[in-house]
Amino acid sequence: PLASTIVVLSLNNMLNNKIPLVKISTDNDFDMCQAARQVSEALETSGFLLIQSQHLSKQLQQEALLATQEILNEKGNKDTILHPVDPKKYIMVDNADSITSLKAKEEQQKILKKYWGAMEKVKHQVLQCISLGMGLPIGYFSECHSKNNSCLRLLHYPVIPEEEEKEESDENKNNNSLQIRCKAHSDYGSVTLLTTDGVGGLQAMIDGVWIDVPYVEGTIVVNIGSLLSDWTNGKLLSTLHRVVSNGKKSSDPRTSLAFFADPDSDINASLGKRSSGSADMTVKEYIKYRAGGENRDRVGVAFTSDETTRAEEKSNKK
Repeated sequence: PLASTIVVLSLNNMLNNKIPLVKISTDNDFDMCQAARQVSEALETSGFLLIQSQHLSKQLQQEALLATQEILNEKGNKDTILHPVDPKKYIMVDNADSITSLKAKEEQQKILKKYWGAMEKVKHQVLQCISLGMGLPIGYFSECHSKNNSCLRLLHYPVIPEEEEKEESDENKNNNSLQIRCKAHSDYGSVTLLTTDGVGGLQAMIDGVWIDVPYVEGTIVVNIGSLLSDWTNGKLLSTLHRVVSNGKKSSDPRTSLAFFADPDSDINASLGKRSSGSADMTVKEYIKYRAGGENRDRVGVAFTSDETTRAEEKSNKK
């Protein structure tokens, strides 16, 4: 509808043009083709964008965020993992069925299962847009994700106490007002779909500069993983990103849900030319290689030599 188009255009005028907002609709072919062009253009330019989808309502996002916050703040929850490097805690949900085994209330489980179902639909929308935008058949990438080999990470960054000393890392040596909450990295699968609570701090490295990823209520942050980037021979960008404090010594608590959409585990990981020595890996082997483990043991601290070098080079350019 014209009104929706005007709203999206108005929001884009307020956003950084490197990270646009795209409204994805499958109601008609024209809307889908237009969205496909915008999605591909953004992912080729910066590797990041915001999307609105009819499959995910603001209410469901808010309910999922609240459920995540309550679950992760439940004392004695054995599902919760303290990250070994970053000041955050999380729960890795391997698949939709495993939600029922979480230490959570029945209503919280119900919300997360509904959220997962919505994310599966959004995942295929995004993959179809990417295929169309690159001039490929609409199901080209979607069909490689037919076995729901996805996972959901429930994340919570606690308040950073004012008296806590800032660690002197490569990323914050020249950024005295910042504290790193999640170190610079790129994701390792196909597509990441992120819902946040609006607390700032997510930044993407675009054209050698750290850019704040904007927040718009009711949208999802989308970024590309290294596997899909390689499959497109680097045309789609797997962009370095990080989470920092909001410019103060203390920072508000931050809650988010990161849905990692990965290809089917038995597919060969090297559809494109790789430079990281993983030419004969399956998707399952590659994810383990990049994530430092399988299933709930994914910590995301395992990097290829190329990844480590790229992070250091980008940080030194600041």
